[in-house]
Amino acid sequence: MMGGRCKISSSPFQYDVPVTITGPGEFYLTINRTGSWGEFSLRVVVTENAPTYTVTWNNWDGTELEKDGNVEEGTTPTYNGATPEKEEDDENTYEFAGWTDGTNTYGLDDELPEVTADVTYTDTFTATPKTDPDQAAADGVTYLINQIPETVTENDREAIENARKAYEMLTDDQKALVDAETLAKLEAAEEAMGYL
Repeated sequence: MMGGRCKISSSPFQYDVPVTITGPGEFYLTINRTGSWGEFSLRVVVTENAPTYTVTWNNWDGTELEKDGNVEEGTTPTYNGATPEKEEDDENTYEFAGWTDGTNTYGLDDELPEVTADVTYTDTFTATPKTDPDQAAADGVTYLINQIPETVTENDREAIENARKAYEMLTDDQKALVDAETLAKLEAAEEAMGYL
Protein backbone atom coordinates (compact mmCIF):
# COMPACT_ATOMS: atom_id res chain seq x y z
CA MET A 1 0.00 0.00 0.00
CA MET A 2 1.36 3.39 -0.97
CA GLY A 3 0.19 6.74 0.34
CA GLY A 4 0.72 10.11 -1.26
CA ARG A 5 -0.91 13.05 -2.86
CA CYS A 6 -2.23 13.56 -6.35
CA LYS A 7 -1.56 17.00 -7.73
CA ILE A 8 -3.71 18.18 -10.60
CA SER A 9 -3.09 21.36 -12.51
CA SER A 10 -5.44 22.73 -15.10
CA SER A 11 -5.21 26.46 -15.41
CA PRO A 12 -6.56 28.35 -13.68
CA PHE A 13 -7.33 25.58 -11.15
CA GLN A 14 -4.98 23.46 -9.06
CA TYR A 15 -5.84 20.56 -6.76
CA ASP A 16 -3.78 18.70 -4.20
CA VAL A 17 -5.66 15.56 -3.20
CA PRO A 18 -4.55 12.83 -0.71
CA VAL A 19 -4.67 9.34 -2.22
CA THR A 20 -3.98 5.76 -1.09
CA ILE A 21 -2.82 3.23 -3.69
CA THR A 22 -3.10 -0.46 -2.86
CA GLY A 23 -1.32 -1.79 -5.92
CA PRO A 24 -1.15 -1.73 -9.71
CA GLY A 25 -4.37 -1.09 -11.55
CA GLU A 26 -6.76 1.60 -12.62
CA PHE A 27 -8.98 3.78 -10.54
CA TYR A 28 -10.96 7.01 -10.77
CA LEU A 29 -10.40 10.01 -8.55
CA THR A 30 -13.54 12.04 -8.00
CA ILE A 31 -13.15 15.75 -7.34
CA ASN A 32 -15.97 17.91 -6.12
CA ARG A 33 -15.77 21.55 -7.01
CA THR A 34 -18.28 24.23 -6.31
CA GLY A 35 -18.99 26.23 -9.38
CA SER A 36 -19.86 25.79 -12.98
CA TRP A 37 -17.81 22.58 -13.35
CA GLY A 38 -19.56 20.74 -10.56
CA GLU A 39 -18.21 17.24 -9.94
CA PHE A 40 -15.77 15.54 -12.30
CA SER A 41 -13.66 12.36 -12.34
CA LEU A 42 -10.05 11.90 -13.20
CA ARG A 43 -8.84 8.55 -14.54
CA VAL A 44 -5.60 7.42 -12.90
CA VAL A 45 -3.61 4.40 -14.07
CA VAL A 46 -1.01 2.95 -11.71
CA THR A 47 1.64 0.52 -12.97
CA GLU A 48 4.26 -1.33 -10.99
CA ASN A 49 7.65 -2.32 -12.36
CA ALA A 50 8.77 -5.90 -11.75
CA PRO A 51 11.57 -6.21 -9.19
CA THR A 52 15.04 -6.44 -10.72
CA TYR A 53 18.06 -8.42 -9.63
CA THR A 54 21.73 -8.88 -10.46
CA VAL A 55 23.03 -12.00 -12.19
CA THR A 56 26.78 -12.53 -11.90
CA TRP A 57 28.73 -14.98 -14.06
CA ASN A 58 32.04 -16.17 -12.59
CA ASN A 59 34.90 -18.22 -13.94
CA TRP A 60 36.04 -21.35 -12.10
CA ASP A 61 38.90 -19.38 -10.52
CA GLY A 62 36.57 -16.75 -9.07
CA THR A 63 37.18 -14.04 -11.65
CA GLU A 64 34.10 -12.28 -12.94
CA LEU A 65 33.12 -13.00 -16.53
CA GLU A 66 29.97 -10.89 -16.76
CA LYS A 67 27.52 -9.06 -14.52
CA ASP A 68 23.96 -8.36 -15.62
CA GLY A 69 22.15 -5.75 -13.58
CA ASN A 70 18.47 -4.86 -13.60
CA VAL A 71 17.37 -8.33 -14.68
CA GLU A 72 13.61 -8.41 -14.23
CA GLU A 73 12.08 -10.99 -11.95
CA GLY A 74 10.71 -13.97 -13.85
CA THR A 75 13.08 -13.70 -16.80
CA THR A 76 15.56 -16.39 -17.80
CA PRO A 77 19.18 -15.24 -17.36
CA THR A 78 21.44 -15.35 -20.39
CA TYR A 79 25.22 -15.33 -20.53
CA ASN A 80 26.45 -13.24 -23.46
CA GLY A 81 30.22 -13.51 -23.10
CA ALA A 82 32.81 -15.70 -24.76
CA THR A 83 32.69 -19.42 -24.07
CA PRO A 84 34.49 -20.01 -20.75
CA GLU A 85 37.80 -21.85 -20.88
CA LYS A 86 40.03 -23.64 -18.41
CA GLU A 87 43.65 -24.34 -19.21
CA GLU A 88 44.81 -27.92 -19.27
CA ASP A 89 47.09 -29.18 -16.54
CA ASP A 90 49.51 -32.09 -16.30
CA GLU A 91 46.73 -34.63 -15.95
CA ASN A 92 43.62 -33.33 -17.74
CA THR A 93 42.19 -31.20 -20.48
CA TYR A 94 38.94 -29.32 -19.77
CA GLU A 95 35.79 -28.61 -21.74
CA PHE A 96 33.08 -26.14 -20.73
CA ALA A 97 30.06 -28.11 -19.46
CA GLY A 98 27.60 -25.57 -18.03
CA TRP A 99 26.89 -23.58 -14.86
CA THR A 100 26.32 -24.07 -11.16
CA ASP A 101 24.65 -21.74 -8.67
CA GLY A 102 26.32 -23.52 -5.78
CA THR A 103 23.33 -25.77 -5.20
CA ASN A 104 22.26 -26.99 -8.62
CA THR A 105 24.29 -27.70 -11.74
CA TYR A 106 22.96 -27.00 -15.23
CA GLY A 107 24.31 -28.57 -18.42
CA LEU A 108 24.64 -26.83 -21.75
CA ASP A 109 21.22 -28.11 -22.84
CA ASP A 110 19.50 -27.13 -19.59
CA GLU A 111 17.51 -23.90 -19.26
CA LEU A 112 18.47 -21.84 -16.26
CA PRO A 113 15.67 -21.09 -13.80
CA GLU A 114 13.83 -17.78 -13.84
CA VAL A 115 15.39 -15.04 -11.75
CA THR A 116 13.79 -14.52 -8.35
CA ALA A 117 16.77 -13.04 -6.45
CA ASP A 118 20.37 -12.00 -6.93
CA VAL A 119 22.29 -15.05 -8.14
CA THR A 120 25.84 -16.00 -9.06
CA TYR A 121 26.62 -18.70 -11.61
CA THR A 122 30.05 -20.33 -11.88
CA ASP A 123 31.16 -22.21 -14.96
CA THR A 124 31.77 -25.96 -14.77
CA PHE A 125 34.02 -28.16 -16.87
CA THR A 126 34.37 -31.79 -17.88
CA ALA A 127 37.85 -33.14 -17.22
CA THR A 128 39.36 -35.54 -19.73
CA PRO A 129 42.49 -37.38 -18.56
CA LYS A 130 45.47 -36.96 -20.81
CA THR A 131 46.77 -40.13 -22.43
CA ASP A 132 50.35 -41.05 -21.54
CA PRO A 133 51.84 -42.34 -24.82
CA ASP A 134 53.99 -44.90 -22.98
CA GLN A 135 51.02 -46.18 -21.03
CA ALA A 136 48.91 -46.26 -24.19
CA ALA A 137 51.52 -48.41 -25.94
CA ALA A 138 51.77 -50.78 -22.97
CA ASP A 139 47.98 -50.99 -22.72
CA GLY A 140 47.81 -51.98 -26.39
CA VAL A 141 50.15 -54.91 -25.81
CA THR A 142 48.31 -55.90 -22.64
CA TYR A 143 45.09 -55.99 -24.65
CA LEU A 144 46.64 -58.32 -27.25
CA ILE A 145 47.94 -60.69 -24.59
CA ASN A 146 44.60 -60.79 -22.79
CA GLN A 147 42.91 -61.90 -26.03
CA ILE A 148 44.87 -65.15 -25.87
CA PRO A 149 42.72 -67.90 -24.30
CA GLU A 150 43.87 -69.84 -21.25
CA THR A 151 44.00 -73.06 -23.25
CA VAL A 152 45.65 -72.43 -26.59
CA THR A 153 45.44 -74.36 -29.84
CA GLU A 154 47.19 -74.11 -33.17
CA ASN A 155 44.58 -71.57 -34.17
CA ASP A 156 46.00 -69.20 -31.54
CA ARG A 157 49.58 -69.32 -32.82
CA GLU A 158 49.30 -66.14 -34.89
CA ALA A 159 47.74 -64.17 -32.00
CA ILE A 160 50.55 -65.29 -29.67
CA GLU A 161 53.25 -64.36 -32.17
CA ASN A 162 51.66 -60.94 -32.79
CA ALA A 163 51.49 -60.27 -29.06
CA ARG A 164 55.17 -61.17 -28.66
CA LYS A 165 56.19 -58.96 -31.60
CA ALA A 166 54.21 -56.05 -30.18
CA TYR A 167 55.82 -56.51 -26.77
CA GLU A 168 59.34 -56.60 -28.22
CA MET A 169 58.67 -53.34 -30.09
CA LEU A 170 58.10 -51.51 -26.80
CA THR A 171 60.83 -49.41 -25.25
CA ASP A 172 62.22 -50.53 -21.92
CA ASP A 173 60.13 -47.90 -20.14
CA GLN A 174 56.99 -49.13 -21.92
CA LYS A 175 57.76 -52.80 -21.16
CA ALA A 176 57.96 -51.88 -17.49
CA LEU A 177 54.32 -50.79 -17.68
CA VAL A 178 53.16 -54.28 -18.72
CA ASP A 179 52.51 -56.05 -15.43
CA ALA A 180 54.27 -59.30 -14.59
CA GLU A 181 51.06 -61.34 -14.54
CA THR A 182 50.20 -60.33 -18.10
CA LEU A 183 53.69 -61.10 -19.32
CA ALA A 184 53.57 -64.48 -17.57
CA LYS A 185 50.38 -65.28 -19.47
CA LEU A 186 52.14 -64.62 -22.78
CA GLU A 187 55.11 -66.77 -21.78
CA ALA A 188 52.81 -69.62 -20.68
CA ALA A 189 51.03 -69.51 -24.02
CA GLU A 190 54.33 -69.58 -25.87
CA GLU A 191 55.49 -72.54 -23.80
CA ALA A 192 52.25 -74.39 -24.49
CA MET A 193 52.65 -73.76 -28.20
CA GLY A 194 56.06 -75.45 -28.07
CA TYR A 195 54.39 -78.76 -27.21
CA LEU A 196 51.81 -78.69 -29.99
